[in-house]
Amino acid sequence: MREYVGQMQTSFVPVHHPAEELLHAYAAGTVTGARALIVATHLVYCPQCRAQVSAVESVGGEILDREDGHWAGECPDAPAAVPGSPALVCTGPDIDFAPRHLRTALEGSQGKWNNVWFGVKELPIPHYGGAARLLWIPKGRRMPRHDHFGEEMTLVLTGSFSDATGRYRTGDFQTGAPGLDHQPWAGKDGPCVCLVVEQGGLKLSGWLGRLVEWRGGQSGTRAA
Repeated sequence: MREYVGQMQTSFVPVHHPAEELLHAYAAGTVTGARALIVATHLVYCPQCRAQVSAVESVGGEILDREDGHWAGECPDAPAAVPGSPALVCTGPDIDFAPRHLRTALEGSQGKWNNVWFGVKELPIPHYGGAARLLWIPKGRRMPRHDHFGEEMTLVLTGSFSDATGRYRTGDFQTGAPGLDHQPWAGKDGPCVCLVVEQGGLKLSGWLGRLVEWRGGQSGTRAA
């Protein structure tokens, strides 16, 4: 039985979701660490996926009820309340828009945003071994073109971004894998802030990747 955080009111209903297999695994409790964090955060924004997770949890609970004679866990129709988080002093973009549980996860980061690419900033999330971070992209900014060494999951917290696969807005979830060579760019409606979970890091492609290779460097980044 998996807990998920309280609902957040948003005027936009997500249209891009995690794979069903991932949601079912999360409901079964077999998704842990940074991957569990990003799925739980998507559930804050997405009533459709909350209902799907609740349905899987309910079936599992009924099975436990029959086999063990008791219910393991809380009612899936009553999301766990999220305790207030301590105020963060950020030296970069603000994160007041983020769900409280995510701000709580950032406790200890000291709000240190790092510049990574022409105004693009990242804020590592402690306790996940470098696998999870917030990414802040100025409006209209294009990210470097890249492929992936492993799985990359991205959840939009505010703003939007687009790539060859479509447009992603608040609450939308994108899963990247080796072979997804793309160049996301932030919308002009404001900066785009995402929660990103990576396994294996990125592989620069396009002219930038060729330039790095020509100079004798490595086109890979962030080997998580």
